[in-house]
Amino acid sequence: MFDILEELNPLLEAHYKEVAVYQDKIEYAPDWERYESLEKGDVLKVATVRDNGVLVGYYLTMVVPNLHYSKDLYGVNDIVLIKPEYRNAKVGMGLFLFVEEWMKDLGVSVMSMHMKTFLPFDKLCEGLDWDYTERLYLKCIKE
Repeated sequence: MFDILEELNPLLEAHYKEVAVYQDKIEYAPDWERYESLEKGDVLKVATVRDNGVLVGYYLTMVVPNLHYSKDLYGVNDIVLIKPEYRNAKVGMGLFLFVEEWMKDLGVSVMSMHMKTFLPFDKLCEGLDWDYTERLYLKCIKE
């Protein structure tokens, strides 16, 4: 990730502006040191999508043993983005299928994915046989 940080950061910031909730209270401030530590610790995995060498998407996930199921590795999604002009079935499916094969090769048993309710991509997940299993609620208590 750090070898592409210069081109990744503008996409991450644009993604924040598109999807982050509570932007009036929670600022864009990635913890690059922790990301770097996770990457060096072989936990953080980054897949990219490019068009003629230009970064147009990414999928960041962490490969970790699950606290409840310690004999299995989970691929826990951190963030996924495909630039709006590239959001189509071919690009999305290609990225997700690539990451799925990569996770299989790493011995991952279960992958998780979260998405914003106001920018869903359920059809992509359902088309790739993901199961809809949980809901997530947030409440900002920062004053």
